[in-house]
Amino acid sequence: MALPGKPGLLLQKPFLVLGAVAVLAVLLFAVVAVGPLAPPPGGGPMRYPGVDCDPACNRLAGGGPRPANEVSVAINPNDDNNIVAAANDYGTPNSDAWVGYYWTKDGGKNWNRSLVPGYRPSASPFPQPCDGGLLPGQGICGFEGAGDPVLAADGDGNFYVAGIAFKRSQITVGQTSAIFVAKSTDGGATFPQVTVLATAISKVSFHDKEWIAVDPRSGAVYVTWTLFNLLAVSQIMEVHSTNGGTSWTLPKVISETGVRSFNDDTQGSQVEVDNSGTVHVAWIDYTAPEGLKYSRSTDGGGTYSAPTVIAPVTPIASPQGNTTYRTPTMPDMAIDLTNGTYNGSIYIWWPDESNGDADIFQVYSRDGGDTWSNITRVNNDAIGSGTSQFFPAVSVAGNGWIVGEFYDRRLDPENKLMSIFAAISVDGGESYGLQFNLTDTMLDGDKSAGASGVGFIGDYLGIASTDWYAMGVWCDMRNFDNGSATDIYVGKILLAPPPPPAAPA
Repeated sequence: MALPGKPGLLLQKPFLVLGAVAVLAVLLFAVVAVGPLAPPPGGGPMRYPGVDCDPACNRLAGGGPRPANEVSVAINPNDDNNIVAAANDYGTPNSDAWVGYYWTKDGGKNWNRSLVPGYRPSASPFPQPCDGGLLPGQGICGFEGAGDPVLAADGDGNFYVAGIAFKRSQITVGQTSAIFVAKSTDGGATFPQVTVLATAISKVSFHDKEWIAVDPRSGAVYVTWTLFNLLAVSQIMEVHSTNGGTSWTLPKVISETGVRSFNDDTQGSQVEVDNSGTVHVAWIDYTAPEGLKYSRSTDGGGTYSAPTVIAPVTPIASPQGNTTYRTPTMPDMAIDLTNGTYNGSIYIWWPDESNGDADIFQVYSRDGGDTWSNITRVNNDAIGSGTSQFFPAVSVAGNGWIVGEFYDRRLDPENKLMSIFAAISVDGGESYGLQFNLTDTMLDGDKSAGASGVGFIGDYLGIASTDWYAMGVWCDMRNFDNGSATDIYVGKILLAPPPPPAAPA
């Protein structure tokens, strides 16, 4: 559904597209094929970039006719071999989207796949048995689909996945959409604790595009999202838990609550928590003039500061030229939690078209959000070259380097086929001289199109970092001609030599 008056924002959610093509999600370990780059400052025995896997372990499973898209990833802070990814996964018994998750405990050499509990085995609107022993009405059991997964891990190694649940068949009343969080205490093998945080009782309003973060010190969990009201202004909402997800606060509005016009919309909230426990939230306000807005809480989510515009935004066209899949303008945020030079710095990336084509822009703050830098451009192709970059994902590694990724069309003269580019800054975001292609083949997003002829590759990518590597995930179309729709690939970027294995006990 394209919102009137907002050409840069396309909100055609998967749950609003009837008759979605059913597909099997596949998690693959990507082969990185790039030329050598200069060693990082200071030298050292680093391969830059590289992959810690030989071709024999690149593929988890074969391709299939059911797609997966819209990806997130998190790494266990206590065990960097334990990685969990998640995606919109159409490989369900009823062929509709659900939150699929994929976990590895050997650093990505072998992956496992499952679905968050609660899916129904058929698309019937009548009550059905649900996966995981749940009954209709428990958790997200009874909803017809789920998606928009985002992952976070706490200091004890627990994983949380947040998502949306929805009904296609329920036209007017009943639980039509919800925000939920599922928790895993076994390294991502199972997510049995599923908690609904908010529900909509009609399609006049719906919950969308949630994000999740964990306080690195206290373990408090924060979730933000957009509540769209078709008859009023959309709002950024927040809930949090201080007891590991056992109980949650009531939803509160942290965006403006004043009277605004019918077409005013906010979307793409990002939430992160710094080492002091301050909660930082950013989103894009599509009220002309569009802007990146920011708010924070210094009392554990009790209250939030009045939103301020920290950068103007020129939304990118959706879809981008020569293609059919949507390309929404939404930000991503990361905070430096190291004890290094740039400790506490907040970095926000977003796609922007103010240079005449879609670029990745950045602002950062060195003082906890009091002041913000000038806007800088992340991608280093020629300004105004006519090539598109979008879907930014950013992280900060344990050495303080900023490591991000995005879809990039710079290698195609026709500005149609995509690669996944990584960009690394070793100077706190002042420059991104290290940029390279993570993919060994060009990707055609239009091959994600189903019967409608309109592609869908999700709305975002994911990346997470440790002291010595970063793991990026993306939606990949390379296997389309072999019978697969869209798959999930991961690329492991080595930032330093792997640590030596632990001595036997």
